[in-house]
Amino acid sequence: MYSPLLISLLLSISFPLSVNGVDEELGGSSVSGLAVTCYKELEECISECQQSCYVVDHCNDSPSEMVACAPNTMQMILLTFGLVGVPGMIVLTLVFVVFILVHLYMSLMQLPVFANISCDASGSQSLLVDANFAEKTGTLHKDYIGDWVAELKSLNKTRMDECDDYGQIYLTRETVEYMFTLCIRLRMPIEVRFMATSIFDRFMRVHTQQMIDFLANIDMNSTKKREEWDGVETNMSRQLTLRICSAIQIASKIVSYHDSLSTNQICKCLRMLGTPYTKSAILKSEIRLLKAVDYEIPPTQVVYAESILKLFSLTKRTNIKVNSVWSFMCILLDVVLMEGDTIYNNLIRTVLDDISIVSQTQRNRLKSDWILLATALVCAGCCCHYGFQVGDSVSVELEDICQIPAKDTSELAIAILEVARGKEDLLRPSINRQVTPPPTKRFGSSPSTPEGNCSLDFPVHALMPTKETQQEAFLAKYPHYDGRGVLMAILDTGVDPALPGMQVTSTGERKLVDVMDLTGAGDVDTSTVKTSCDGVIEGLTGTKLKIPDTWTNPSGKYHIGSKPLYELYPKGLLTLVRKETKDEKWKSCHQLATADALKQLTSHEDTVGATTEKLKDKLERENLVAQLEFLRSQDKVEDKGPVMDVITWNDGKKWMSCLDTSLKGDLASCKPMASFRVNGEYGTLTPKGMPLPPLSSAIPSIADDLTYNFSISSNGNLTEICVPTGSHGSHVANIAGGFFPDDKAKNGLAPGVKIVSMNIGDGRLSSMETGQALTRAFDACAQMGVDIVNMSFGEYAHIPDQGRVIDQLKKLVEKHGVVFVSSAGNNGPALSTVGAPGGTTSTVLGVSAFLTPDMADPMYGIYSKNVPNNLFGWSSRGPSVEITFFNCALFESLPILSADGSLGVSISAPGAAVTGVPKYCRKTNQLMNGTSMSSPNAAGAISCLISARKAEGAKPSVPQIRLALENTGKETGEYDKLSIGNGLVQIDSAYEWLKALPKGVLPDTIKSFDVKCVRSSLPTQRGIYLRDAVDTSAIQEFAVTVQPLFGEQEATDGVNFERLLRVSCKDSFVRCASTLILNNQPCKIMVEVDPTQLPPNQLHYSEIELFDAEFPSLGPIVRIPVTITKPLELTTVSHSFDALTRPGIPIRNFIKVPEGATAALIRLKNIDRVPKESFVIHCTQLLPHKSMRESETHRNILGDQTELKRAFNVVGGKTLEICLVRTWAREKKEVAARVEIEFVGISSSPSIALSNANLVNGFQLKAWEKGPVEIQPTLSLKQFVQVVKPFEVKLQALTDRDVFHDGTTIHRLLLNYKLNVAKGGDFQMELGGLTDYLYEAPLDCMLVQIFSATKEFVGASSSYPGRYTHKLDKGEYRIQVQLRHANENVLDRLRDTPLSVINKLSSSISLDLYTSPIALVEGDASKKVSSTASILPASHSTNYYVPHVADEKMPKGVSGGSFFRGTMMPYGDTAYSSVAGVGIPVVFTINEYGKRQTKTLAPVTLTPPKKSIEQEMSDAFRDVQIEWIEKSKEDKAGEALYEKLIVDFPSHLPVHLAMLRRLSNKKKVRRRRRREEEGVIPYQRTSDDHSKIISITSKILELTKPNEVLQWMGAKHDNDEEGMALKTERLQEEKKEGENGCESTPPSQPSTPRKENTPVKNDSIVVTEAQLSALIKELYQWIDPSDAKALLITAKYAATQGHFGKCLKHLQKLVDETNSNGKDAKQHELLIADICDYLGLYHISQLHRNRIQCRHRPTFRLF
Repeated sequence: MYSPLLISLLLSISFPLSVNGVDEELGGSSVSGLAVTCYKELEECISECQQSCYVVDHCNDSPSEMVACAPNTMQMILLTFGLVGVPGMIVLTLVFVVFILVHLYMSLMQLPVFANISCDASGSQSLLVDANFAEKTGTLHKDYIGDWVAELKSLNKTRMDECDDYGQIYLTRETVEYMFTLCIRLRMPIEVRFMATSIFDRFMRVHTQQMIDFLANIDMNSTKKREEWDGVETNMSRQLTLRICSAIQIASKIVSYHDSLSTNQICKCLRMLGTPYTKSAILKSEIRLLKAVDYEIPPTQVVYAESILKLFSLTKRTNIKVNSVWSFMCILLDVVLMEGDTIYNNLIRTVLDDISIVSQTQRNRLKSDWILLATALVCAGCCCHYGFQVGDSVSVELEDICQIPAKDTSELAIAILEVARGKEDLLRPSINRQVTPPPTKRFGSSPSTPEGNCSLDFPVHALMPTKETQQEAFLAKYPHYDGRGVLMAILDTGVDPALPGMQVTSTGERKLVDVMDLTGAGDVDTSTVKTSCDGVIEGLTGTKLKIPDTWTNPSGKYHIGSKPLYELYPKGLLTLVRKETKDEKWKSCHQLATADALKQLTSHEDTVGATTEKLKDKLERENLVAQLEFLRSQDKVEDKGPVMDVITWNDGKKWMSCLDTSLKGDLASCKPMASFRVNGEYGTLTPKGMPLPPLSSAIPSIADDLTYNFSISSNGNLTEICVPTGSHGSHVANIAGGFFPDDKAKNGLAPGVKIVSMNIGDGRLSSMETGQALTRAFDACAQMGVDIVNMSFGEYAHIPDQGRVIDQLKKLVEKHGVVFVSSAGNNGPALSTVGAPGGTTSTVLGVSAFLTPDMADPMYGIYSKNVPNNLFGWSSRGPSVEITFFNCALFESLPILSADGSLGVSISAPGAAVTGVPKYCRKTNQLMNGTSMSSPNAAGAISCLISARKAEGAKPSVPQIRLALENTGKETGEYDKLSIGNGLVQIDSAYEWLKALPKGVLPDTIKSFDVKCVRSSLPTQRGIYLRDAVDTSAIQEFAVTVQPLFGEQEATDGVNFERLLRVSCKDSFVRCASTLILNNQPCKIMVEVDPTQLPPNQLHYSEIELFDAEFPSLGPIVRIPVTITKPLELTTVSHSFDALTRPGIPIRNFIKVPEGATAALIRLKNIDRVPKESFVIHCTQLLPHKSMRESETHRNILGDQTELKRAFNVVGGKTLEICLVRTWAREKKEVAARVEIEFVGISSSPSIALSNANLVNGFQLKAWEKGPVEIQPTLSLKQFVQVVKPFEVKLQALTDRDVFHDGTTIHRLLLNYKLNVAKGGDFQMELGGLTDYLYEAPLDCMLVQIFSATKEFVGASSSYPGRYTHKLDKGEYRIQVQLRHANENVLDRLRDTPLSVINKLSSSISLDLYTSPIALVEGDASKKVSSTASILPASHSTNYYVPHVADEKMPKGVSGGSFFRGTMMPYGDTAYSSVAGVGIPVVFTINEYGKRQTKTLAPVTLTPPKKSIEQEMSDAFRDVQIEWIEKSKEDKAGEALYEKLIVDFPSHLPVHLAMLRRLSNKKKVRRRRRREEEGVIPYQRTSDDHSKIISITSKILELTKPNEVLQWMGAKHDNDEEGMALKTERLQEEKKEGENGCESTPPSQPSTPRKENTPVKNDSIVVTEAQLSALIKELYQWIDPSDAKALLITAKYAATQGHFGKCLKHLQKLVDETNSNGKDAKQHELLIADICDYLGLYHISQLHRNRIQCRHRPTFRLF
């Protein structure tokens, strides 16, 4: 047992003292001999007691709480000293120290210290309380909270007593808001912001007073003092930001040392705020603040509020959720600090009516009563969460606890809530709960009391819109129809399996069934098999991989591969990681190394000076300079990241794989995982704290937080590393089916649905989809039995509803009954802007993006009452686009031109959401909008519909679901069906429709309806679409056929199918038959459309509806859209209109472009100039050969602009749509705008073809007949296109993922091309006629990959090559192209497909234009086209002539068959000529191109004398023998051949050179040991070989006569100071030279600086340093030291001298030169890394080792 005195002593030190007394009231209560006085009131104790006062239970056995006056720590020690004397005190002190140490140790071990303390004799509990380390709501035990509150009350009284008239005058609303914003941006805890405001205010008061006192004591007149004070004020104002940041920094350190702000962070923060300070100034400011507040930081309002809430929660009188109430209290406390004056003025006015009678000091006392504030905050927080009735009872209970009158608490709480009600923009998302109890007496009696529930509930439901689609009501009625039992595939950028909403379904099952990457970007070739030796295998990176003992591998075989880390990163993450790596890992190390090098250089300059007589000093200076230059150059070296080993094995049950994320072979620290589908395992590539390689162990790691998982092939030869290639897919998945068990307000539309993540966004293509990924995904959906697919991807298509990808999609829907939902596109607001597949494919539900007022406020901060129900302006519109002519042989059977006319948009859904994104995005939730968001919203709702019907045993077919949605959609009067389809999804109504569907009307066996509209001999359409004047100027007749399509297995069901249909159309301009008998054959009705009776310049839309005659209430079974855009025919060349715009409502004009027009200039004017208004103008023409993206112009104008002007190309006779829409985020009132457009016409051929085969190239320009045209033609070439033929072709059948479940095998044609880049630049790769298409393409996929000569992956390209620009340096490249198709015969036709390599010229080539061919030939400058514009009269024409491209302008590498692309700009008006894309395309073909002829007047070429046939035969035989000197593998044979030849040809130099090369190429002896271990004995260089090399070299020198050559060339001589110094030093050194000396490290190895004149030994040859220097000097007579051929020797020589700076500089230059020539520089980079290791530059060494691994890959990257 511990002594009672020691226990009391410990309690007085550790916690506020709790006392159980037995004395009389106001008498002394004895505790272990210590007198304690008790009082009824705290104020009485504080005024009487000179020690410490604590509120305790049972003081003097009183039934209520009383206040004990207890001794403090020092008094306790003195009293103990008096009781036990000096010896006893020493013993007690020692015992006390031991106890404290034991207490600390046990606390750290989380064990109860006082567990063995028993009750006293009376049976009452001992004073000590068991430590409760599981307590989560506070650091103090509950028995001491009361004592702590008593302490707070004491501090509160002191603060109130110290109040004066000034108060917190520096905490204005603006200052507080500024400080809060900084704290939020710096991610500081809530305590920091309040503590920082307190510190700042106290400092400013003290600091200001110090300045006043200082000036007051200075001897100067008042005027001077006033001037000085003005300067002081100016300085203080300028330093405010610094003081605020210092206050935040101090507060952060007090709250949390781990998360505190460093000086570097504050420095960056100040720099971003525009007030840069040095670190020294920041440190001084921090110290100054601490001194000013006397190093005393009292508790803040947060501590008071937290303590009162804690004490209240322990009473257990009202059961509340502390965390929920606390979240509201924090919000309200923000409001109090920013709006304190308003709150307290309202409070005083409520109590006294007249606030003028209250002095400023009294107001400040009221504000300083933080106990009152804390109770009011607790009360107000309970009101927000539970309603006012609970708030009333809480205020009463707080009165019992804190002795604060309930009325005071209530009135202050009301004042706070009244202000907070008008400050909802300050609130954060909180608990989504609304309680509306009846008002109580206290909170209902005041006239200023808010009615009902407090309005502080954040509209969390609006962040995930469900109410608009009836989803919320549907799940409230049918909570079990939440998607359970349904499997959804998300075809997107991949879903992060670590997302909180992707863990479980609402039934507790695993949410993600599988996570797959179908693009191939994460594929790793693991076909290399190895067996471990002593538990270690060598990975492909060369790292020794230690196999953990816990791994099971019965076979002992491991499949290994490797993957560069950065290849897995999404583009945004790669940029971020590189930046963070440079800032956090590289910069500190490199700056230190650079600073050290600069210090050495500076020291050398100070020591030696600018001149010296010693060569050693000069060489050392050069070395230091080179070292500094090398270090600075490394900042520009690209970080390629590490390469990770991949190891795959079979544990006897399943395939496992592991990624060496340790980067050092420590597989025990890595996470082995099976394929995700097996057990849902995933990991993080580089989580925080990931160890790095040994060389970089001192550098902190960079966390990417990128989640990955595996998918392993059936034989282990292919391991897929699956990572999300963007945040898009995760966001989409959360909308469709996220489930948050702890916060269901965040749930997606179908929380019970299971999800399959299928990544179709290729990371090599910046997350662009590919046909390869799409077809694999469609097959996987069919194989896994997916019920519904969401695909929020799409592109413009040249042709709708056709192509290999679309065929596979249709097969998935029609054969397997999968509901396919896709985004309509984000290309609006003009018509015919829907994309594929969502808006162009008949079997897909295309979804447009809707916006409601409830979404506007929380998502966009727009006042919701100003926002009507709206469609996002960028949401794409129907009808489906035209079919166009293709220039590819594979498209020969397709039609040339016809409008399609299908609706395009099926339904609408909310198009925005705030939900979770992957952790690597550095955020938890994100707002995204687009049809990408509306599609999963609809898909989630449809999943619930499927879930309901499946639960009822009646899974609906795809046509049934489509009709249920389309016939129950909610229409809005503002938008036509081309915009919102058949209306906003109403899922509850659709469910009721399905339940009411009679059996037999729409059998499950019907897979789709095929609708065809045929007009005369034109191709088939899916709807009626009359757009151009040629179509709308006469009555048109269509034969419309409708046919239900049955599945292959259900074909017999169609025989008995027949329904009687009624046909109707509500519009008079459409006439058709009124009945139709529908069976399994094409059933025809005739339709007549009369557009002549319609007004022009308007959109006219109608539908032909087919109803079941027996059940017409079901709505139409089939709809045939009829769209007419009758254009306005202009009588002039210009047009204008004024428009009163409303938010989000498009205004459309349709104009027939005048015949002959080639360009238009449009002006948009904001007439009213309303501030912040924004308009979008979208002009489109549907043209042959082009998708919409190539024939549209799309521009924005803001309210601050007065006018927008834009020129664009047009085609005469075609309809031009001008669509104007005002942004939805503005008020409902109308705003005026004006649109003006004018046309101009210059006719020429569609493109200008020029050729260097023609001496004179010409073209003609003709002005249109409407009027004269201002012209000033210019011609410029902007691209150079090199056409490359494949040198290697391979056709093969693919396996695994590409053998589809129905037995279809995909084949691929692999084409290999060689590309030699003579000059670096920007390049694009194009396969003419193939890469322009994706969904409509005739092949499954076209994918291009670019590799360096060392197999390094450089980049990739696919469809739409203009999107992928690659920076290629000088060198050789290999380009691989993969073409995929199920039919190998189709691929076989494409074996010779050429590749167009497009080089964007760094500067365009401008060609002069001449007005006559004679002037061009003669070079008559007077006949050149002038730089001033001229007028070309109407209907007149003029010719222009173009010269050749000058040789000096030709790019390097030009060859025959290549060509230039450019533009001829004919217009003189700068409004046209300054706009890119307005002009006529130009192609300049290079038919032949040879070496440029010399400009010498009469050149003559010297040729060797002609040889006889016998002489030629003899020379040829001799040359063959010379070749075999090198080729021969036997030493004796090669030497014998050499001996024979030198007898016959003693002076023939190639003989000696061949033998010299043979001897030089022999393997070096130092590699012998490793090769002998492998059982291979290489052919070696012996000591005799060195003698032979010297002998042959001497013979070569004798034959070449070097002295004569030097005389002819002009030898280099040392005539500078280096030569003079060298001669002086060498004369002295030669006297000291000896024959032998100490051996040293070979020159190629890093070594310490060698002493001068010591020999260099290499094998059996010993060379002194003087001899080596002489040899190098002689070499430099022949070649410059910086020449690429001598760089390696120069570098090695520098290393022998200990000049590693020069060595590194030369090696780096050698690496750059070697790489630019397309050769292997691996060994040189390894030398750089080795030397950097030796010099301690580990960060540079690791950089180069990573580069070596990435640049030198064992195999090409897989497709």
